[in-house]
Amino acid sequence: MINEGNPKNMNSTPWLIKAKVTAPKYHVALETRDIAMEKLSAPSQFAVSILEAPGGFGKSTLLALWRTHLSECGYEVAWLTLEEEETASTLSAYLAFAFDTVGVGGDALSTSQLSTPDLDPAHQANILSTQIQASGKKLVLILDDVENLIDEQAQRLLNNFIRHAPENLHIALAYRQNPGLALSKLVLDGMAVMLSVDDLRFSFDEAASFFDGLLSKRETKAMYEKTEGWPVALRLMKNAIGGTGAAIDKLQFFTSEHGLAADYLEDQFYSRLSKSEKTFLLDASVLEWIEPPLLDNLRQKNDAEAVLGGLAHLEGIIVPLDNREKTYRLHGLFRQYLKETLQRENSDRYTLLHQRAANALSERGRLLTALRHASYANDTDLIGHLLEKAGGIRLWLREGMTRVIPANDMLNDEIIEKFPRLGFLRCIVLIKQGHLKGAQDLFNRLAETTEGFQKDRAKGDDRELYKDHIFVRSMLAAYGCVPLSKELISDLLPGDMDTSNEEATTLGHHKTLLCLASHQRAEFANAWRFGKEAAEHFRAAGSRYGELFIDFHFGSIAMVRGEVEDADNYYVQSQKAIRQFFPRDNGLRLINEILTAELDLERNRINRIRSKLSNIIDRLHGSEAWFDIYAAAYSVVTEATLYEESLDNALDFLHAALEHTEEQGLAKLNNYLMALKVMALINAGRHDQARLSYDRSGLPDNVETIFNQQIHTWREMEVFACALINIKTIEEAYEEGKAVADALYRFTTKRNLMRPLIRCLILSALLHERSDDKDKATTSIAEALKYARHTDYIRPFVRRIGDLKGLLKQYQKATVRKADKHQIERLFSFSVEASETNGNVAVFSPREIDILQGLHTGLQDKMIARRLGVTPHAVRYHLKNIYAKTNANNRMQAVNKARTMGFEPRS
Repeated sequence: MINEGNPKNMNSTPWLIKAKVTAPKYHVALETRDIAMEKLSAPSQFAVSILEAPGGFGKSTLLALWRTHLSECGYEVAWLTLEEEETASTLSAYLAFAFDTVGVGGDALSTSQLSTPDLDPAHQANILSTQIQASGKKLVLILDDVENLIDEQAQRLLNNFIRHAPENLHIALAYRQNPGLALSKLVLDGMAVMLSVDDLRFSFDEAASFFDGLLSKRETKAMYEKTEGWPVALRLMKNAIGGTGAAIDKLQFFTSEHGLAADYLEDQFYSRLSKSEKTFLLDASVLEWIEPPLLDNLRQKNDAEAVLGGLAHLEGIIVPLDNREKTYRLHGLFRQYLKETLQRENSDRYTLLHQRAANALSERGRLLTALRHASYANDTDLIGHLLEKAGGIRLWLREGMTRVIPANDMLNDEIIEKFPRLGFLRCIVLIKQGHLKGAQDLFNRLAETTEGFQKDRAKGDDRELYKDHIFVRSMLAAYGCVPLSKELISDLLPGDMDTSNEEATTLGHHKTLLCLASHQRAEFANAWRFGKEAAEHFRAAGSRYGELFIDFHFGSIAMVRGEVEDADNYYVQSQKAIRQFFPRDNGLRLINEILTAELDLERNRINRIRSKLSNIIDRLHGSEAWFDIYAAAYSVVTEATLYEESLDNALDFLHAALEHTEEQGLAKLNNYLMALKVMALINAGRHDQARLSYDRSGLPDNVETIFNQQIHTWREMEVFACALINIKTIEEAYEEGKAVADALYRFTTKRNLMRPLIRCLILSALLHERSDDKDKATTSIAEALKYARHTDYIRPFVRRIGDLKGLLKQYQKATVRKADKHQIERLFSFSVEASETNGNVAVFSPREIDILQGLHTGLQDKMIARRLGVTPHAVRYHLKNIYAKTNANNRMQAVNKARTMGFEPRS
C-alpha cells in the first residue's frame, strides 16, 4: 500500500526533506503506457529494474505510474529522489527515511541515530537491510535521478546496498547516465531488467490516445513524426494545443525557435554542454546522418568519433543506427533547434558547412543529398557544377528517372541559363512525363542561347554540348512519333566515341533508338542486331534501366511476329526488373502494362486486360511514351471500351485522345486514331458512319501511300490497310479492296508479321465471300485458322464472329482437319450471336449474360459493376439492351424472359 501519513521520525529530524521521498504525480492519460509497464510489471522476476534515458523520456512519470500499479498488487513502495549534494551519510539517512514512509525500520533507527554523524553510513544501511528482511513485506524501492549521485562513498554505499538487498526487496533506478554504479553484472546475470530510450518512447497508438481526440489522424501523424514519441515533447505539445483547432499551426510554433520545445531543449540539454560540445553538435546538425569521417571532413578535424563517445549520456537525443556501424542521427527536434541556432548565430558557417557537405557527398556518389546541401547553402552555381559533373542527361541513362526527377526539381531558370547542358536534362524529364510540347519549346530556346548547340558556357565543353543535343533531339523525334531521319541516324553513331563506361551508356542509348527505328519499319534483323549491341553497352555501363527498354522492344517484336511465349517472357522479365530496381518508376510500369495488355487482347484474354486498363490513358497522358506505346494503348482501350461498354463511350475516348495528341503536337497519331475510329464504327455495324468518317479523315487511300516505309510504321500500315479493305468491301469495290489486301498479304508474309497477317486473311475472307469467290474465301479462312492456332491470336476472329459465322460453319462442315473443327468450336464459344440453346438462337452478348447473372442473384448496378470491373454506366447501357431484346419492363421480368430465350443462370 501507499502510505500517505507522516514518517515516525519526521518531527525529530526536521532537516530531512519530505519531498525527496514523495513520488511525483502523473497525468491521467499516461495510464495507457501499457508497453513500458509490461516490462516493469513483475518485480518478483528480477532484483533490479533500470531505466536509462536522457531527460524528457518520462522515467519519473512512468515509475510513479508503476508505483500505483504495484500498490494495487500488494507491494509497499518507497521513493527517493537523489540530489547532487548527496553523501554517504545523507544517502543512508534518506534510505531509512524512505522506508519509514512505508512502515519499515522506524523503530530500529531512532531520530538520534539518523542525526548522529559518528554512525557509519554502511552500518546504518546494513541495519536497514536487516529490518527490511524482518518485515516480511513485499517491498520496492524506487531511486530517481540517480545520475546526481556523484560522491564516490555514496556510490559504494548504494552498490553494497543493492548487492546485499534481501529477497523481499526490489530496487528500481532511473538515471540519464550511470554515475558509476556496478550494474552491468546484474544485467548480464539476468538479475536486472533494463528499459532504454526505445522502451520509453510512446508508440503511435499511445500518442494518439494521449491526445484523446484533440487531433485529427493527419495531425496526429504530423505530431508523431515531429516528436518521434518523445514523452516530454508530447506533453508540451498537448499543453501548447490547449483546446481543439489550428493544431498544425500550433505544432509548427511549438517546434519553432521561440516555442516550448526550444525552451526545454535549451534548459535541459544545450545549456549543460561544454563550449566545445556545443560547437561540435551545431556543426553536426547540418547532417541528416552523422558519420564521423564525413563530419571530420566538414569540420576539418579528426575528433568526431571521440566526441560522440563522450556524449553517450545523450542516448535518445544522439541515436545510433541499428544496421549501420558508427552512424548516428540527432533527434529531430534537437537537430532542428541546433540548425536554427547555428543559422541565427553564425550564418556564414552554416553556409560553409553545407557547401562542404555538398562537395563531400558528391564525391561519395550521393548526388541527391549533395544537391540538397547545395540548395540549403543557396548556392545555385554549386548545384549546376555538381549535376553537370554527375553526367547531366547520362545520369538518367545510368539510373532511370528515380534520381533524375528530384534532381530536376532543384533546377531553376537561372541555373539552366548558366548551365545549358542541364536544360537537356529537363527536356528528358518533360519528355518522360508526357510534356512533349514543353520539351520541344525548351530545346528550341537552348538552340538560341548556345548558337545552334555549338557554344557551351564559359569553361564548359562544346563537344559534350553537341553530343547531348543529338541525344535529346533523337528522343524528341522518337517520343514525338516522328520517324528518324537519315541525318539523325547518322549522327547517332559518331565515329570518335571510345568504349569507356561513360560512352557505353551513350552508345547504348543510340543503338536503342536504332533498334526502335528498325522495329517500326519491320526490319527485324537490324532491330535484333542493334538491340543486342545496345544491351551489351548497357551491361558494360551497369545500366539496368537501359536494358529494360531493350526487353520492351524485343517483346514488341516477338508479339507482332506471333512468338507469344517469347513476348510473354520479355514482358515478365521486364516486370520483375521494374519491381526489383525501379519500384517507384510509374512510367516503366505503365509501359509494361500497356504492352502486356496488347498481347492479352490478341489472345482474347479480356479478363486479364481489365486490371491493366485501370486509368491507363490518364496515366499515359502524364508519362513517357513513344509511337508504339501510344498506338498499343489507344487500340486496346478502344476495343475494350467497345466490348465492355458501348460504341459511344469508345468514340468519346478516341475524341479525348485526339485532343491530347493535338495539344502535344503529335500529328502522326492523329491519322492512326482516325483509322481506329473507322474500325470501331465498322465493328459496331455503323457502316454509313464509317464511310463518312473515312471520307473526311484524309487517311491514305491507295497502296503506294499506305506501304511507304519511309513514312509509316508497320502499325500504321496495318490499321490503314485494314480500314481501307473494310471500306472497299462496304462500297462493293471488291477489286480495289483485293489490291489492298494482296499488298498487305505480301508485306506481312515477307516480314513474318503474324498479327497483321491474320487480320488481313480474315478481312480477305469476308471480302471474297461478299464478291461470291467462295474458294478464295475458304482458302483465306483456312490459312487464318492455321496461323491463329500456332499463335493463339483469336481476337481477330472474335472481333468479327457475327460476320464470319456462316463462312466458319460451312468450312467446319467441309474440312476434314480435326484441329480446324476444334478451333472453330472454340471460336463459337466466344460468339456474340452464334451460341444455340434449346433450339433458340441466343441474342445476348457475353457481357449481357454477365449482367443477367447479376440480376438473377439480386445484385444492384453498382455491385454488378464492381464484380465485373466496369462502370455502373456500362451496366446500365447493357441493361437497356437486355430490356429491348426481352421486351421487359423490370429486372426480374428481364431474367425470366431471357431464360425462355436460352439464358441459363449459373448456380
